[in-house]
Amino acid sequence: DTTIVRVVMENYGITGTLSPDLAMLSNLDTLILNGNRIQGSIPESFKRLEKLRIIALKGNFMTGQLNDFDFPELENLRVLDLKDNQFSGVFPSMIYEMNRLTFLDFENNMLTGELLEDIGRMRNIIRFSIGNNEMSGEVPTQIGRLSSATTFNIENNWFNGTIPSEVSNMESLLEFVVGSNYLNGEIPSTLGLLKDIEILSLEYNLNTGLIPKSFSNLSNLKNLRLGGNRLDWNPFPEYVYDFQDLIVLQLENCGLTGTLSEDIRNLENLISLRLDNNALNKTLPSVLGELGDLQALRLDSNSFSGTIPAELGNLLRLID
Repeated sequence: DTTIVRVVMENYGITGTLSPDLAMLSNLDTLILNGNRIQGSIPESFKRLEKLRIIALKGNFMTGQLNDFDFPELENLRVLDLKDNQFSGVFPSMIYEMNRLTFLDFENNMLTGELLEDIGRMRNIIRFSIGNNEMSGEVPTQIGRLSSATTFNIENNWFNGTIPSEVSNMESLLEFVVGSNYLNGEIPSTLGLLKDIEILSLEYNLNTGLIPKSFSNLSNLKNLRLGGNRLDWNPFPEYVYDFQDLIVLQLENCGLTGTLSEDIRNLENLISLRLDNNALNKTLPSVLGELGDLQALRLDSNSFSGTIPAELGNLLRLID
């Protein structure tokens, strides 16, 4: 039926494979089949769906190698969401030719290969997310050309090399998530130019040096995760007390020295606070007990002295 323009069937329990005959829907604009039990690969016939703008197949059991599919044939495609499947093979370099693509999410698959310099051609991309795959190589400096991107997520892969200072050119960036890789070298101070950023996740890499003082400019942060790197001894960054939108502050094993100020009471929205495995000293401020939304609090393996404040008993939501 050439009159059908949208197929949306989310969480219907659909099983089996995608029929090549879907390509007969020549006017199809939107295909959303998230949260089913679909298996198999994307049919080659889909490249005939020239009007297709949205493909969303996340949360299925699909397999196959994405670089076998001729994605550029779908020249009108804006959204490609294949998250939470079992796709494998090398990241499809043909994706870089899709100039109209705004949303790409390949999280939680088994993709390999490297990001190429051609990523800089994806000028309209808003979300680029390939976390939890098996990709490697260095992060190209050309990501700095993705000036429309609000989300860049490559966490839990095998990337190495340094974090490109050109990230600061990604002027729309709200989420920069590169944790759990093998990134090394100093954290670039240019990240402090991303004044709108809300999520900055660099944790569990091999970064060295100091926490950049320029981070004091990141007053819109809601989630700051730097833990588990190889940073030098740093004084506790007291400017975070002014980040009143912070929900997650995870600075474990960051070489932090100094004390915790009573100004920590300003972070009244905190849900997770991790400062364990540092060299923080003196007494714990009793005002920690005022952070009533806290669900996770880790302060162990420091040099705190004195007694544990009774006010911590007010943290009724703690589960960790």
